[in-house]
Amino acid sequence: MKNKIAFIGCGNMGQALLESVLNNNIFNKKDIIVSDKRISVLNKIRRKYPIKVTSSNDLAVSKSDVILLAMKPQDLNSAFKGIKDKLKDKLIISVLAGASSSIIKKVTASKRVIRVMPNAPALCGCGITAIAVNAGLREKDLVLCEMIFKSVGDTVFIKENFLDAVTAISGSGPAYFFLLMEAMIDAAVGLGIKKPIAQRLVLQTAFGASMQSCYMDIYPSKLRKMVTSKGGTTEAALKVFKEKGFEKIVKEAIVKASKRSKELSKGR
Repeated sequence: MKNKIAFIGCGNMGQALLESVLNNNIFNKKDIIVSDKRISVLNKIRRKYPIKVTSSNDLAVSKSDVILLAMKPQDLNSAFKGIKDKLKDKLIISVLAGASSSIIKKVTASKRVIRVMPNAPALCGCGITAIAVNAGLREKDLVLCEMIFKSVGDTVFIKENFLDAVTAISGSGPAYFFLLMEAMIDAAVGLGIKKPIAQRLVLQTAFGASMQSCYMDIYPSKLRKMVTSKGGTTEAALKVFKEKGFEKIVKEAIVKASKRSKELSKGR
């Protein structure tokens, strides 16, 4: 690629993206620069990757035409204080939760802003990223953005007003599955299975169920029915879930998470 990219902030998600774009040759290593105020982070990146690092956002922005925002959301205003004029012609890609494109446009003076919502499994190349489409973007901007995030998993395009719902579904979603897995492991231990074996049983079951759903491309309700024999063990368990209002609890939790995302975006 001819583009030059600056990572502004490089925590876990930033480093996952950095490693992936390098491994997939999306950017040449000489065209990548990382800026972070934490010297320990810069030293770690300097040791691990053959790229430029700096503690100066001014320098990073000056040498790049694509700016990937991966700092803490509360650092957005201070990150570009005094250098706003250097950003107006750049493509800004933001993974910052709660910072709308209108806020980012105001802070950076750029009209080319893409908000994205990746999730934690991107750290192992199995994520899903929602890419928000808005006015002022060029087709090549979206192509480049998709290429970056395809390197850490799957991507979908949505309107920005759905990002709060996406945050509640896929952003927070891994935690819901982790909670279910924890409960299953605890139940297995309660039935007398040793914890390491219980963990292996549950983790592989979760992995296998996800892979089966993805590769068979069958709606989950049909897959569930395939596993559920009348009068069998699965039916007995599912009856308890239904009696306890499992689906209602999940829906209410996701609505609550979406509402909280909206509140955070308004600074509450």
